[in-house]
Amino acid sequence: LPDAWPVQKDLIAWARQRVARGGAGIKIRIVKGANLAMESVEAELHDWPLAPYSSKEEVDANFKRMVHEACDPANAAVVRHGVASHNLFDIAYTLLLRAREGVDARVEFEMLEGMANHQARVVNESAGGLLLYAPVVNRDDFHSAIAYLVRRLDENTSEENFLRDLFGMKPGDDAWKRQEERFRRACARKDTVLAGPKRLQDRNRETVVALPLDAPFHNEADTDFSLPANRKWARELIEANRSAPIADIPLVIDGREEMTQHLEAGFDPSRPGVEAYRHALAGPEEIERALEAAVAARASWKALGFEGRGELLREVAAEIERTRGEAIATMLLDAGKAVSEADVEITEAIDFANYYTRRFPDDGAAFEPFAT
Repeated sequence: LPDAWPVQKDLIAWARQRVARGGAGIKIRIVKGANLAMESVEAELHDWPLAPYSSKEEVDANFKRMVHEACDPANAAVVRHGVASHNLFDIAYTLLLRAREGVDARVEFEMLEGMANHQARVVNESAGGLLLYAPVVNRDDFHSAIAYLVRRLDENTSEENFLRDLFGMKPGDDAWKRQEERFRRACARKDTVLAGPKRLQDRNRETVVALPLDAPFHNEADTDFSLPANRKWARELIEANRSAPIADIPLVIDGREEMTQHLEAGFDPSRPGVEAYRHALAGPEEIERALEAAVAARASWKALGFEGRGELLREVAAEIERTRGEAIATMLLDAGKAVSEADVEITEAIDFANYYTRRFPDDGAAFEPFAT
């Protein structure tokens, strides 16, 4: 993750303060991430930027930058680091770096049982120790351990990974040169590769613009609640809605608001017995006027044509986005929806509006709207 190095530095700073107060140091494990396929699927589903780096070279460069941070003597005094890798180039690099900085006892190596055990034995001897991870399960759950190892094997033998070449590689052959070149390119980028999160969505700072009709359809992004700013945004809207005075909600007939003598209370499901609002009830007379207004609107709605209705729909989509937070808070207040579930329903409504503005026929087809 591009966030990893800044987080590492924050943890080291925190550990330094802790040790200064008489506390113990901490340990950080540096490992190249797994589950890239899952991360890619999640990003695609929610229309978020991909959280990890987009290339193996960037991952390797950041890994080396973090190893340098770990081998800084001032940092090693308060934080022990575990460098988890099966890449012999990275292991040799770390061995030399920690020896140069005199932090051999504070930077150790970690590997996974079942992945190139002959390599693990050599590293154990060369490094003076090795932390070996192994899945341990009950006999009845052994399939879970196998699934874990198979997943790791699949990741570690992907096209650019070191283990893919390890078993047949010899110094100087094509596989060796290929891995050497990848290592050198990563070293060259270790000080310049992106540092910081790629996901920066902040619902408080967004400017909503209606999607132009001639622009291709694109799914609206869900809210990323892993980001503190968005959690704060949602929390404040919910609290404001809950603490607001009880509102009387009118009917809207032919574009005009009107109250009736009959009101019904609405209750917050998360707070049994708490009246959240009151809404006007329509009687036969109000229903009849609403139907008459719908019939009368047929001519003007038809006159808009497909393009005019498309313009209205795109503005509807933009307005739904502008009021996303209010809608989430209202769905919680009225129906007890979870925030994340309410959010994706709003996104879906926006997508429907934007999608169907691009589905109106452009061949001169006629459209006769119904009255209701």
